[in-house]
Amino acid sequence: MIVFLVSVIGIITVIQVNQVVGEKASFHECRCVVFRLDDIRKGYLESVQLSLLNYFISHNQSVSLGLVMNQLDNQSDLVNTIRNGYSRNLFELGIHGWNHTDYTNISSFEQQSSLLNANQKMKSLFGSYSRIFIPPFNLFNNDTVSSMQRAGMNILSSAIYYDEPDIIGMYEQGPDSINKKIYHVPEMTDFSIFYNGKWVKAPIKFLLSDIDFDINTYGYSVVMIHPHNFATQINGTLADVLDLNQLKSLNSVINMIKLKNITSLSFSEAVGIK
Repeated sequence: MIVFLVSVIGIITVIQVNQVVGEKASFHECRCVVFRLDDIRKGYLESVQLSLLNYFISHNQSVSLGLVMNQLDNQSDLVNTIRNGYSRNLFELGIHGWNHTDYTNISSFEQQSSLLNANQKMKSLFGSYSRIFIPPFNLFNNDTVSSMQRAGMNILSSAIYYDEPDIIGMYEQGPDSINKKIYHVPEMTDFSIFYNGKWVKAPIKFLLSDIDFDINTYGYSVVMIHPHNFATQINGTLADVLDLNQLKSLNSVINMIKLKNITSLSFSEAVGIK
């Protein structure tokens, strides 16, 4: 089992939010995997991003994207590729912030304005609003949940915390809320781990073991990937060059999942609100 290192403030934040989101919702056991690709934005390993996006398109593979909305240009290759995958119903579009900001460090008003601006640009670029928020750094608080509601969003994906089993899974707002459900669908498995000051790539067998554990325990798994997981290290620095071995690892994981008859779904499909 891959162990995720979680800061104390992150744990406290999620416990606080659990007081808002209430009891565990009736769980839709999809026995599925959601692939979540974060940090889609201009100026950040763009060649690697494009290679990953085109991989998912060429393999007819579903993926949920975390888009940093203030860092997307209307006519860029990046946005055009996203449009291509979205038009094929392969890409689910989620908001990964207006900017890549720790939302627990900004006010409730700033969070709400940020999500509203991000969703308005989502509509402008891709023709529809998003219901999904993937908070940068996987951090959120009570104000985040309220801001999501006011922005018309109802799926939250942060991180899983194995030492807090009561907050793992999908949750819904209680009857004393604004009468809008918020489903928490956290990431559970990462393609690499930040350890001792650098990113360490997870072996395929560990990834598959984690996915099996998640599905057997919770009924689903969310696999988080980043562009930096697939960037080549040159002289100790990440370069904007695709690491073909890592792409082969991703392909192997996806093929093994298919052999096990595990379905790849979007967040919306996994919670049954597509």
